[in-house]
Amino acid sequence: MLALAGLTASSLFLTACSSTSDEASRQTGTPPSTGRAPAHWSYEEVGGPEAWGGLSEDYDLCASGTSQSPIDLPRTVPDLSDDVSIGTRVAPVTEADTGHASQVEVGEDGSTVRAGSRDFELLQMHAHTPAEHTVDGVAPVAEMHLVHTSDDGQLLVLSVLVDEGSASEPWQTFLDTATGPDGTTSTIDVASLLPSSLQYWSYDGSLTTPPCSEGVSWVVFSEPVTLSAEQIARLDAVHDHNARPTQGLNGRVVRGGDAMLRSE
Repeated sequence: MLALAGLTASSLFLTACSSTSDEASRQTGTPPSTGRAPAHWSYEEVGGPEAWGGLSEDYDLCASGTSQSPIDLPRTVPDLSDDVSIGTRVAPVTEADTGHASQVEVGEDGSTVRAGSRDFELLQMHAHTPAEHTVDGVAPVAEMHLVHTSDDGQLLVLSVLVDEGSASEPWQTFLDTATGPDGTTSTIDVASLLPSSLQYWSYDGSLTTPPCSEGVSWVVFSEPVTLSAEQIARLDAVHDHNARPTQGLNGRVVRGGDAMLRSE
């Protein structure tokens, strides 16, 4: 069974000006603003990943945390002992670029992941180029994060690695929405975004951006999907090199599993 980590959605901070309503918090997976403006961070040399921990006391874990993400993953998936199922519902999505990543927010009743006896609702999807997780030290060209939260605020992220190859029609819908004008909307069949094999690595980690909060359950599919060179270039044109370097494993165990799809 997937070991569920302990980060709650309420432990995140808003990274941009937004409504403080409960609905805004549900959509972003973040709580209302504390009244303190978040420190500016980036992926550049100034304010970049090596400096995050010193930018604000809120970001201390970026430097001092011992269960940080992303990590380097082994080529071979460990014993398939975890228990994850993924709902196949079509999700309504809306453009929600954060300034750090191309992103869409997911409307009510979008899709869920079931890990053990707990359900996680899909909140948002965003992209990193190149990939943040590496496999035997090699980074795929991109990585897509599908961020979920449970009713009690626990976070789980499905991660889809990307290689260059044939164009993907389902991911084209994501691209058209995430990189479109403000407020662009569409619908996405979440299951169509996933690789044909649903074998995965799982481990307990963190957010890969400040405040680098720990307690995030990660499910990283071992088989990549493919995007065309043109699709990858479109991501790069909006946010190029928005990937945090890999972090030390520090004794954590990387587990394995083989997810199932289920109708919702």
